[in-house]
Parts: sequence; C-alpha cells; structure tokens
Amino acid sequence: MCSTKLWCAVILLFVSLGGRASSARSEERHYADSSSISYSGFIDSTFGHDLNDLTTHRRPYTTQPLYDDEAALNLGYVDAVVRDGDYHGRLAVQYGSSVVANYEAEHDRFFRYFQEAYAGAELANNVTLDVGIFFSHIGTEGWISRDNVNLGRSLIADYSPYYQSGARLLYSLAPEIKTELHLVRGWQNISNHAEPALGTRIAYSASPALMIQHSTFVGDVSGGRLFNHFGFVASASKSLTIVGAYDVGLQERRANTTAIWHGWAISTKYRVNTPIALGFRIERYSDPSQVLVTSLSLDSVTTMGFSFNLDYSITNDLVWRTEYRAFVGQHDIFPDGDSFRPSDSLITTSLQYSFAWT
Repeated sequence: MCSTKLWCAVILLFVSLGGRASSARSEERHYADSSSISYSGFIDSTFGHDLNDLTTHRRPYTTQPLYDDEAALNLGYVDAVVRDGDYHGRLAVQYGSSVVANYEAEHDRFFRYFQEAYAGAELANNVTLDVGIFFSHIGTEGWISRDNVNLGRSLIADYSPYYQSGARLLYSLAPEIKTELHLVRGWQNISNHAEPALGTRIAYSASPALMIQHSTFVGDVSGGRLFNHFGFVASASKSLTIVGAYDVGLQERRANTTAIWHGWAISTKYRVNTPIALGFRIERYSDPSQVLVTSLSLDSVTTMGFSFNLDYSITNDLVWRTEYRAFVGQHDIFPDGDSFRPSDSLITTSLQYSFAWT
C-alpha cells in the first residue's frame, strides 16, 4: 500500500495513461467526482510578418510569433488528465517555436517538452497538494493561446513566468476565495540550479462577472527579487470581456542598488456573433535597467503597445485568428535594416485547432 496520498497520485498518473478517455479543453483544473481520464490536444500554426526590415528571421522582444515571414508551429501539445477520488494529475507533452523561445534558458532541453507533469492529492477538505511541473501562478494570460483574449502575448506576460516546477498548496477559504502557496525552483526554471523561491496567489470572485487576483514571487535570482502581479477579469455583458493586469518587480543589483521594472495591459474581447469576435489591447512596459529585457541597441526598453485582432470560428474546434500589433517606444530599440527606430509593427495570422478523443 502507498504510504502517502501523494505517492499514490504519482503512480496513478503515469500508470493510468493507457485507460479510457473523454474530452477536456481548458488548462484550468475541473475534475469530476468520479474516476476519469481525459485526453486532448491543441495545434496553433502561425505566420508573422514584421513591417520593419529585419535582417534575421527571428523577431525581437516577443516570443509569439517567434519567426518573421516563416510559417511555424507556434504550439502543439497532447495531454492526459486523470482524476480518481482524492488523486489527480496531468501529463502534457509539447513542441513549437514558442517552446523553443521560452524554454531557451533550460540547462537540460529535454524538459522543455513537458508542458505539465504533476500529480496531486486532496489532503483535507478544500486543501490540495500538487508536485511536479505546472503552469505559473502569475498573470491573466496563459500559455495556451486559445484561452487568451489576444493572439499575441502582452510584454508583461512574455516577461513573467509561463511555467514553474516544485510544489503548490491550494486552499479554498470560501467558494469565492481561492489561495495558493508555491515552493518553486526559481524563476521559470525546471532543470537549472536555483535557490528555492516562494510564490502566492489569491483570487476573489466578487461576483459571477468579476474576478480579481494578486500573485507574488520572492526569491534569489542573481540577487533578491520581489515581484507583484495584480489582475482582474470582468464580464461587462454576455458579449464583452475586459481583462486587466499590472506587474511590478524589484531586483537587487551590484553595489547595493535596486532596479525596478513594471508594466500594465488592458484587453477587451467583444463577440459580434457566434463565429466572429474582436479583440483589442493597450499596454505599456518599462525595464530601464534591462533586468528582464535585453535591448538590441544601447537604449533601454520603454514602450507602449497596441493590438487589434479578429477571430473567426470556422467550427467549434477550429479558429482562424489574425492580429495587427504595433509598438511605439521612447528610444530607438527596434531593428530596421542596419539601424534602429522607436517603433515597430507586425501582422500575425494563426489557425488553431483543439481536439479530444474518447
């Protein structure tokens, strides 16, 4: 007999992958009371064109799309989600240009193929413990583009963790209040040596139409790092969704100095009718000390951004998304031929297909 619920969950996750299946389409954890295994997948193919004259096929500063004038698989994955009584887990393998970009710092590239690999158990009423690799607890934009208001990620999303590894404790204080405590292996890290870091998240559903949240990260990342995220998701009507976020970080540097970076983004999605939806975003990001964003010129990154996208649902599972995105910075940081300019814009189109089988 297993000595702990957690070890039982780990064994259950990897042994049960050959069992029966049903559909699952969201990265959020929604489990049935009975024993179940569900399988699903997602394919996001993209093509992006930068209106500046780039000298390389790799775009600057953003990771989705990563390549210029090149069709690519942005993200593809298949997963298995298991639930059996008090035990649960998810195993998802992935590949794509966004994976190449965002997992570039991993010492062992093998781990970039694991989107999530965790197992968990309900330790008590409303208390759950998970261990392994899982999505970050920070932000209002997720790793899976299908679930986001806009096609491309905001800069605050691109420059905060998409994933993490370690352990997380989830506790529901009340039906409308969810809390999380994370002990993770540094800042967006699986395989590199890093000091343990702490993270927290609290989400409050003020009403069925409004959710507000606050997340933190505290750890040693080449010096002490303190990071705060504030966000909300509001349904103004059945057709209109508004998502907002503000991030601010402090980083200890040499000579007892502290660097600060911050940014915000506000996105809206309006569903015109069943197949057509419109999205808009305005954002600002500033990292004057280049803590997270390394400038390609000698100037630091401080820029405004604007995005507009059109989504067309060909079927329930097949969506064609197109986005125009522009940046207007304070300095000449965007490459254009053999020089730099303060602005950049790009057009991205994407065909996204979600599938599940039983």
